[in-house]
Amino acid sequence: MKVLLAVDRRFVEFDGHIYTRGAVGPETGERYLSSFDQVRVLGRRDEVKNEDIGDMTKIVAPGLDFTLVDNINGIEYFKNRSKVWKVIENSVCSCDCVIARLPSVIGLRVCEFAVKHGIPYAVELAACPFDTYWYHGSKLGILYAPFAEKKVKKYVSAAPFVSYVTKRFLQHRYPNDNGKIVACSNVIIGQPQQSEAARRRRESNDGKVVFGTIASLNGKFKGIQHSLKALALLNSNEYRIEYRIIGPGNKQPWVDTAEQLGIRELVHFDGMLPAGNAVLRWLDSIDVYLQPSLREGLPRALIEAMSRGCPAIASSVAGIPELLDASDLHRPGDISGLAAMMNRSLDPAWRSVASKRNFYVAHEYSEEKLRVRRNGFWSSYASYVKQLECLDYCNE
Repeated sequence: MKVLLAVDRRFVEFDGHIYTRGAVGPETGERYLSSFDQVRVLGRRDEVKNEDIGDMTKIVAPGLDFTLVDNINGIEYFKNRSKVWKVIENSVCSCDCVIARLPSVIGLRVCEFAVKHGIPYAVELAACPFDTYWYHGSKLGILYAPFAEKKVKKYVSAAPFVSYVTKRFLQHRYPNDNGKIVACSNVIIGQPQQSEAARRRRESNDGKVVFGTIASLNGKFKGIQHSLKALALLNSNEYRIEYRIIGPGNKQPWVDTAEQLGIRELVHFDGMLPAGNAVLRWLDSIDVYLQPSLREGLPRALIEAMSRGCPAIASSVAGIPELLDASDLHRPGDISGLAAMMNRSLDPAWRSVASKRNFYVAHEYSEEKLRVRRNGFWSSYASYVKQLECLDYCNE
């Protein structure tokens, strides 16, 4: 059985192979091979210089292939849409069923063509579409947000199978009353180790507190600007403070902002790190994780930080309140509230309590537990599609 997986991720075709920026994840298709014989990933085409290929992740998995379409964001939507729509429709019709990871322009079109041709479709809802486009940072995004919200509600409501990354938030905003649903985060972490959380709590305080964030530097929806402004409000003579950030993108606009705020010497950009141990070691080097996002689904980086026993402060958007205590949440964009929480986090006693709590919450998101739930759900979807095929055969 062949499934089409529609994603919004960018991929590069180079020398007969497929590459992507960042770590392998649900958007790259491998995890669905446990339930389907073949997975065709429908994503966006990216361009890269030859010398940059070495910094990208090569995707190799038997049973996995890719169809890439030109960009259809912004003005390119009107230039490329006819050609892209045809490729998408042909891709839908070439598979037995589809999975649309939403929000995504490609994913919405896949749902439309699946309904048109009577092909079973399932939805994997990874974030709130309205928030995603509203906080995109462009006027076009603001205009598109209500339309995307309405469309996603329509297809989620009618889908026979829906996977949500949250436990409650997305289910409430984009309900599905008649299909089979599952709450299953996209996070990929090993079983949290007690020794790591205990080590963090045992370490003596040396008068230095390091805040950290994992985020793309492209765009403002992760709230880095709020962290920088809050950092500038801190008034602590007792502790030395640093703010470290890892993630792809151009750091210069953020360097300029830090300069303007008078905190350039406190802010460090650590670039891109390979997924896995390098990121875990980086998380172990910080004292407090910051997630002041304007939009989210259920942030994987936050859960990964919690799995290392890392205290955390975050905005109250989307599914984040399912992870942290209410006292560790601030309203999105509330810089003074964020600064007050950061000031409180300078206390080693607070960090010790938060570390222990976050570590145990992260247990619920271990890859072992999520894999069983996820594989069971997609195997049920595959069985559902096979039953439909049998009925169609018997009715011929």
